[in-house]
Amino acid sequence: MTVAAIPNFGKQFWMAPAGQALVQVAELISLKNPNPTHGIVDVTTHDSATDPDGGVPMEKIKEPVYDPGQVTGSHHYIAGSTMDEMMIAARNSPEVYDFKIVVPTTDGAKEELTFSGFVTSYEPQDAPVRGVQVANFTVEVTGVIDQQAA
Repeated sequence: MTVAAIPNFGKQFWMAPAGQALVQVAELISLKNPNPTHGIVDVTTHDSATDPDGGVPMEKIKEPVYDPGQVTGSHHYIAGSTMDEMMIAARNSPEVYDFKIVVPTTDGAKEELTFSGFVTSYEPQDAPVRGVQVANFTVEVTGVIDQQAA
């Protein structure tokens, strides 16, 4: 059996205020892609069909409006760096930002996810004596996520 697993190494995260040139987030450690989800609406009525045992199963429809999800990640934290200042500015801004995630695929090819959103959290983590400084971030996606070959 051939294994088709693809290593995580090489993922990229880019961001900038809407309409400006994207800047790559430096020293990215981890990144979770957005997970769009649809809600479900109960449309059961008094006229709904019954099953052979006389029970009434719920009837449902998929909500047409969906939540495009969140992106979460972490990078090496360097206080006062260009990346630190950009993350703070994005977190404090009421304006939408543009984002791009680049994901390695097979044979060196890549896919890009582009979307808009808001940085809702930027948090430097604990700094124990041993280890390196890390900051976590969260982006709330708004609108359509476009995925295509890079």
